[in-house]
Order: sequence, then structure tokens, then C-alpha cells
Amino acid sequence: MKGNRQKLRIGELASAAGVSVPTVKFYLQQGLLPRPEKTGRTMSYYDPSCVARIRLVRRLQREKYLPLAVIRRVIASGRHYREELEFGRAVFRSGKFPAQKKSLDRGELSKFTGYPSTKVDALERERLLMPVTENGRKRYDTMDVAVIKLFQSRERLGLPMDYSLRTVLAYRDAIGEAVRKDMRLFARIMLGEISTGLAVEYMTEADETLDQFMVLYRTKLLRSLSAEALEQVSAFSHRLRGICRFPLKPRSLAEMAGRGQPWDLMAMLFRGRFEKFIQSAHHRPGSSREFRKLFHGLAWFLEVNGEPGFSQTASLLRKGLSQFQSITAQTPGTGIQILTSYFCAAVYAILPDIFGTRDKGMAILQDVQMSLSMPGFASGLPVWAAPIFAIEIFPAMEVKLAGLFSAAKHSRRKEAR
Repeated sequence: MKGNRQKLRIGELASAAGVSVPTVKFYLQQGLLPRPEKTGRTMSYYDPSCVARIRLVRRLQREKYLPLAVIRRVIASGRHYREELEFGRAVFRSGKFPAQKKSLDRGELSKFTGYPSTKVDALERERLLMPVTENGRKRYDTMDVAVIKLFQSRERLGLPMDYSLRTVLAYRDAIGEAVRKDMRLFARIMLGEISTGLAVEYMTEADETLDQFMVLYRTKLLRSLSAEALEQVSAFSHRLRGICRFPLKPRSLAEMAGRGQPWDLMAMLFRGRFEKFIQSAHHRPGSSREFRKLFHGLAWFLEVNGEPGFSQTASLLRKGLSQFQSITAQTPGTGIQILTSYFCAAVYAILPDIFGTRDKGMAILQDVQMSLSMPGFASGLPVWAAPIFAIEIFPAMEVKLAGLFSAAKHSRRKEAR
């Protein structure tokens, strides 16, 4: 007992170091403190040097922003303390964020940020927040707080959280793969071949250039892709007119035009009388629901031709897409289904890449092509229309399908380069 007078019980150690008893126990479990001297089943004594050790751990957490695994290595490194500390700081980029006096539990985080728990849960599920568990409670650090503030800033701009989340996840996945490759390359090529000091310099100074490159490249890529999207929008209107115009015989067009709705609107499309079609489609788009959506959608898409600006153009394209979304739910079977599927899928295939509809369009066009090769493809048509579809419309459609497949193949080769 006499030899333990200078030593501390766990409560005395916690009080002297300014932490809780559970924190002392947690540090002990993590190997950050030497094992205490046990004098009984429930009695242990800690060396007074543990006070300084605990304060060092807290300082390295707050000021150097290091995880406990690195702090454990730093403490155990002896005469290599300074070298190990700088290496840890470089690896964990601990100088990138301002020091936080302490990590926050869930209640403190909510009070500090004012961010709803449901949204914190969503960010945590996607590993955008990565709290550590300490004494059985989650603790959130400076980077977690910074992520929440970024989302709050986007929401103040009016961007929905769901949109921000999906956007950030796309970058997270791409950056995550790039960082993993970067670390593997560094470990394979650099580590072991250079001094620790030089490794630290590379990871701090050289990594700054990578950070700058990512910002520059994203800006450059956004400009390039935006210019490409504008070119595709400009080409869209011309390509759409080519898709809609069919080389029918005058007698066949006259037959269709004289049959009333929806055949007269179809004749306008096939003839290439697009301005008249746009006006008529918005006012009398046909009797069936399928034709209404088809003609409304095509009218919105065809209006793109007269819009010089991108904002209004994008609005028209979205209106057209909203009409088309429910039309292609079924596999084309009857003659009318084949025709409507062709128009919807062809539009999907030629829309600018930013809408992400090309693959869907090409898949439906393959169904259309298969339907045209099967017997009875002109079923469901009026008696007068069946020969026009079988002899003129569907053969012309096959030629247009071949052109669309060829264009898609060329685009894929271009993207691969």
C-alpha cells in the first residue's frame, strides 16, 4: 500500500487529466495507456505519468486532428516521435481543417448545426458522415460538421437535399476509386524507396497539386461537357425532323389526312409540316390517351427548333419527356404500338447525353425492330391503313432504325476514344 501512495486511482487520474472515467477506460482498451497495477479484484493504480499521456492524446486529437490508431503509433515510437507525428499528419491530412475543441455527440451535433436528425441519418447511411464510437457513443468531428454545413449551404440555395445527396454520391464514388488507386501507387512505387521526411513532403506539398488539379479538371470538364450538350441540343431538332418525316406516296398522305383524328396529325408529321402539327397537337391531340401523350410530347420536342436559349430549350425537353414516360411501358405488338414506341425510343436515342436516355431508347428500338420481323405486325390497324403501314411506313421505319443504330455505334466508339 505504501508504494501506491504516489499512484492514482482511476477517478483521481480522470480528475487530474480533465476527462471522464469511461474515457480513461476507453483509452486503456485502445492501448493508449500502460496497464495499471492491480492490487485487488476491483482496485487498480495508475502511474502519475498517465496524466500527461492522456493530455497528449487529447491534444493530438484536437490540434493535430489524428485518429487514435495513429496516436497510439506516435506514442509508442519513442525517439522517432517527431517523424511518426509528421507522417501521421501527412497521411491523415490533419492540417486541412481547423482544430475542434472536442468531438460532438449526437445531441451536441444537433444543437451546434441545427440539422435535423433524419438528414444526419441519411448522410451517415451513405458514409458521408463517419463518426467514431467512444465509450459506446458516436462522436462527430470537424469534417463531419463541415459536410453538414456544405449540405446546409446547398439547401439555402434552394437545392433539394435528395438532389444534393445523389450528386455528392456520384463524386464520392468516383473520388473514392481514384484515392484508392493513388494510395496503391504511392505504396508500390514510393514507400520504402524514399525517406520518411521526403514521403511527408510528397504527401503534403505534392498532394496540394492534386487538389488543385481536381478543381481545375472539374471546371474544364464542365465547360467541355456543357459545350458538347449545347451542340447536341442544336443537332437534336434537325435529327428529330428526320425521324418524323416519312416518304409516303401523296395518295397515302391524302388518305390519312382525310380520316380525321389522329390520322390527320400523323399525316402532318409524315409530310414534315411541323409548325402546323405543333399548333394542332396542343389543341386537338387525338382521342386515345396514348396518342395524346405521343403528340403532346412530339410537339414539345419539335418546339425546340425555335428556341435559341438553353434554359427554355431544357424546359421544352423535360415537358416532352414527361409525356413520353408512360408510353413505352409495354412491348410493342400492334401496329399503333410499334409506331408510338418507335417515336418515343427514337427521341430517347437522340436526346442530349445529359438526359441519360440513349441506352433506354436503343433497347426499345431493338424491340421495335424485332416486332417488325414478326408476322401480324400490322394488326390492330383500320383496313384502309394496314397496307399503307405494311408497304410504306414500316419499311421506311426499318431504314431509319438502321441509321439510328449506326449513329449509336459511332457515338460509342467516339466515347471509347
